[in-house]
Amino acid sequence: MIGVYDHEKLAPQSIRLDLELSLLAAGASISDKLRDTVDYDDVISAVRRFAAAKSHELLESFTYEMAQMLLARFPLKHARITAWKSIAVHAPTEIAVRVAMAAGERWKIDDYNDDDRFND
Repeated sequence: MIGVYDHEKLAPQSIRLDLELSLLAAGASISDKLRDTVDYDDVISAVRRFAAAKSHELLESFTYEMAQMLLARFPLKHARITAWKSIAVHAPTEIAVRVAMAAGERWKIDDYNDDDRFND
């Protein structure tokens, strides 16, 4: 569940995700074997479990923590996630948050006080 307002917390919401994963692909490009790359079914299963188990008020924290989870769980060099959320207050529209993070990178509050690291 993602939302600040009461009406957002009353019912599950749909989130659309764009995942861009950077990995060492040389082995898989030569062997053409799944064992030499990341199993995308495993990635999607991990994303679904994360989304079902976590509750966030902000789309920013949801997206950031998802990037951390993927980088910790899979042999990725970099993850770029765009999370789209529908908002239907006055007119149906979507809002998106994008997080780009390298393996081993963690942000602290002091890292982005003067730097908008969440959005391009």
